[in-house]
Amino acid sequence: MDLLEKECLKCDKNFQQGDIWNYYYLSDKMPAQGWKIHISSQIKDAVNIFKIVYKLSQLNNCSFKVVKNLEELKKINSPREMSPTANKFITLYPKSESEAKSMIYNLTNKLSEFKAPKILSDYQCGMHSPVHYRYGAFLKKQAYDEKIKKSSIYC
Repeated sequence: MDLLEKECLKCDKNFQQGDIWNYYYLSDKMPAQGWKIHISSQIKDAVNIFKIVYKLSQLNNCSFKVVKNLEELKKINSPREMSPTANKFITLYPKSESEAKSMIYNLTNKLSEFKAPKILSDYQCGMHSPVHYRYGAFLKKQAYDEKIKKSSIYC
């Protein structure tokens, strides 16, 4: 068990562990879509960044997911990683536009000492900033097409 895993396990509010992600549901309500805040991190800064982001998410009752350990973070930070998860260490799901703006501002200030990789699909809050954001779906929706006998997932 690495340092990030230990730190993640200290957080106990509605915690669910997946294959790659730990999910923390700090609010009963999550909109279907909205402004997502993504945090990227170098391996060496991951635990410190997680502690800062976790405190702010608690203050705002903001649900989030975080990569479950440093080994998974190495994979998603790999230059060969081309999936939609590339460089996404933490994803926060603010409940409203005003909460998203406030959290983006606060996170940008609190994480200003850290340099992090860019998330290509998002807007970055300053050069080398760990804080990124974009508008998108929070919940996966799946539909089955009877004609082609295939499921599609929309995010």
